[in-house]
Amino acid sequence: MVSALEDNKIIVTAGDDGRDLPPVPSPDPEPVKPRVASDVTAEKSYGIGYMVQHAENEDAIHADGSVTLADGSTTPGDVYGGYAQTDTGKATTTDGSVKLENGSKVTNDVYGGSAQVQAAGDAASTSSVTIKDKSSVTGDVYGSFAFTLRGKATATGTVTVINSKVDSVYGAVAESNSTSIATGKVTISDSSVASDVYGGYADTLAGTATADNNQVTISDSTLSGKVYGGYIFSDTGTGTANNNTVTLRGAVNFTGTRELYGGYSEVTGKDVFTGNTLNVDNYTGTATFDKIANFEFFNFTIPTSSKDSDAILQTDHLVLGDGADKPSTVGTVQFSGASAPDLKIEDKIILIDSKETVNSSGEKANDGVDFKGSDLTVKWGSMFEQLFTSSLDGDDIILVAKTAGDSSTPGPEVPPEDGGIIGGGGGSPGPVKLKDGSRSLAEASFMGFALVNQGADLVAGQAMENATQGAEGFSPFAAVVAGTSRYSAGSDSHTDVSGYSMAVGLAYSAEVNDIIDRITLGAFFEHGAGNYHTGNDFASGHGDTQYTGGGILGQVSFEDTGHGHFYAQAAIRAGGVTSDFSTSDLQASGINAGYDATKAYRSLYAGIGYVWNVMSDARLDTYAKYFLTQMDGDSVRITTGEPVEFETVTSRRLRLGTRFTYAINEYVSPYIGVGYEREFDGQVNASTYGYDLDAPSLRGDTGLGEIGLTITPTEGKAFSLNVGLQGFTGVREGWQGSLQMKYEF
Repeated sequence: MVSALEDNKIIVTAGDDGRDLPPVPSPDPEPVKPRVASDVTAEKSYGIGYMVQHAENEDAIHADGSVTLADGSTTPGDVYGGYAQTDTGKATTTDGSVKLENGSKVTNDVYGGSAQVQAAGDAASTSSVTIKDKSSVTGDVYGSFAFTLRGKATATGTVTVINSKVDSVYGAVAESNSTSIATGKVTISDSSVASDVYGGYADTLAGTATADNNQVTISDSTLSGKVYGGYIFSDTGTGTANNNTVTLRGAVNFTGTRELYGGYSEVTGKDVFTGNTLNVDNYTGTATFDKIANFEFFNFTIPTSSKDSDAILQTDHLVLGDGADKPSTVGTVQFSGASAPDLKIEDKIILIDSKETVNSSGEKANDGVDFKGSDLTVKWGSMFEQLFTSSLDGDDIILVAKTAGDSSTPGPEVPPEDGGIIGGGGGSPGPVKLKDGSRSLAEASFMGFALVNQGADLVAGQAMENATQGAEGFSPFAAVVAGTSRYSAGSDSHTDVSGYSMAVGLAYSAEVNDIIDRITLGAFFEHGAGNYHTGNDFASGHGDTQYTGGGILGQVSFEDTGHGHFYAQAAIRAGGVTSDFSTSDLQASGINAGYDATKAYRSLYAGIGYVWNVMSDARLDTYAKYFLTQMDGDSVRITTGEPVEFETVTSRRLRLGTRFTYAINEYVSPYIGVGYEREFDGQVNASTYGYDLDAPSLRGDTGLGEIGLTITPTEGKAFSLNVGLQGFTGVREGWQGSLQMKYEF
């Protein structure tokens, strides 16, 4: 409690309540001018480095400063990043910071920033403290400190402790007889704390104390005291400690007084419950807490190794909400890791095992009143979810496994990594089902296959045309298409791809006899690449894909029959396709789901057509083309740990179309065409743990149109160039531009 100002010093007394208050720093430095900034670095020294502001009756003073203690420095006194003090007016520290590194030591207190008004005026401090690399502080650590006798004290601070030792930790402390606001963030990992931890600490005698929106995160550390998300003292005034978050992660071991508070008030009647959250993330500590109190929400991330009746937290006393208007509840639960939890229907996990559970009034807590149970969709891995029900069972908060959904459809048994079996058993429905949106993993494989199919179109179209329209003998050819397409992969999903395909090769043509006018044979190298984006109602993702391969092609042109001639074509292709994929909508333990895959492909094309010479300078080419393409399956383990099996994909397509070409002169020949394509298969099947992912498919109808121009710029016609534009609608929607080049020897 702030009580008096004597001889330019701030006097703090405990008051009748006997509580321990953070000390108010009151060094007595020489006065300096207002608005002075200072940076101090001490290495292997015993001197104290701090930035000090002090002025008598200044209207406003401002201090920015930073202190870095490195390489084993030892400091016997207090350390301040920024310090501002005045009798009246306004005192402010902004961006003050203290850093302890590489085994540095402070044997007293550390303040990121301290702003003090000894009489009337506002004090505000925004600052931080970082302690790491086996450093230590024997005294208390304050991310930010603000004090005024009469006025508004606002403290916003951050404390980060990594692999070090400290005593007490305060994210932010604000003290005033009028208005105190403390907002702090404390992060402690791989460290030891000898006393209490406060996210925010707000103290006032008769005004308003606010310690809201504070965060305390403790990971793999040892603590010997209490943990407060927000702490307030407001004797005859008002106050709240709301919307604070306390997170326990990993091996957090408690000794001494073991108490957790979302919010805490020395005086009853204040709201220290609303919005406060306890996050328990793969907690492996074994200590039994003395008390867990004043949390509205409990969130858990549970190891998938958890078994029936395992307890996550244990406490002697649990204090929940009070009545139906302010009950406690379990907000979210998820399993960590990729393996299935060894839980069957009606198995339970004890989230909090308590010897005595009461409401905030101290009465026996009741399920449905002081605790609100609910059905929870619990996730494990990146693709699975399971229905659970939370409830207050006696004094314990428990989670009971239920069915996954449709009780008429038994789920397959899911093997955990330890070889056990998860499922309904005895023909009953399994408790686990795939998440909506897991199909995006299959859609990624689907996109690589779609690009391989585009390569088949190139070989049977532009490349074949280029290879077969030359004179007798050898002629190199090249063709490339590039564009963007959207493939409908089902009623609620699609995949967009932008990329190119190319083929280069060498063809040989020869005349044969009176029946067969000419035969053309050629060999080619092919390559294609693109990037894609998948999307459905539940998840989206992106990635890259490419294929590389080669093949042979051929055409037989028959002698004229009537006003034209028939022809037959064929091509064989083979190669490999690689794809990568990532999505932030499927995650496990903060890791995005993704994978890399390499697969082989092979393709067969056969086509027939008739070229009708409408007139001497115009012809109509009507054709039918059939494509058979396969891409091998693959087994991958995605980044979140689950195995995914991709089956072999087969595409069977029939395309019917016609193209009209008119030779304006011997150099320029424009053309226009239309076509229809039917895909009879093209389904990408994939599974994980025996569960089938929703299968995207290319099956369906696509209409196409084209327009282009063939240019032969030289009189000898050795070189020709074809540029075109194709558009698609239906299962495939989009456009592509094409370029063909040929040179005849």
